[in-house]
Amino acid sequence: MPQILLRPVETGDAAFIHTLMNTPALMARLHQSATTLADWEEAVALWLGDPDEKGYIVTADDQPIGWFAVNDLLSPARIPYIKMAALLPAWQGQGIGRQVIDQLCSQLQAEGYPTVRLFTDADNLTAQRCYQRCGFRIIATLEEPWPDGSTLLRCEMEKSLLPEN
Repeated sequence: MPQILLRPVETGDAAFIHTLMNTPALMARLHQSATTLADWEEAVALWLGDPDEKGYIVTADDQPIGWFAVNDLLSPARIPYIKMAALLPAWQGQGIGRQVIDQLCSQLQAEGYPTVRLFTDADNLTAQRCYQRCGFRIIATLEEPWPDGSTLLRCEMEKSLLPEN
């Protein structure tokens, strides 16, 4: 098994994120349209100047294989959200996502956050099982309007980061 590490997103990572997020399987799973490199260059530049967000590139033996991101770090309730969890298809189904989620949760716990949340599509049972294995539970189901006029059924999931007694 290669060494899996997280490192902060850097300006030069826009090209990898562009490639990742334009992978047909990911686009379909995330209900996303094609994007341009310029879209991602602009997004990365914004994130790097935003203390409310942190992005991470997942590497396997120093090669980028995924992108995870957290936002709402400055929310008054101190409840951050994992806003993105994406691995290249060749790296999925190997326990890497769970490993990265556990690392992110440990980091957020060390930073004093009591809880972390995320949204996933209600029909994405694979992702839900992964998150449940990491200690998340579904706390709400909601309909979210989508840019194409459709409605997406989504699950909000939560994990307590407080030490168990």
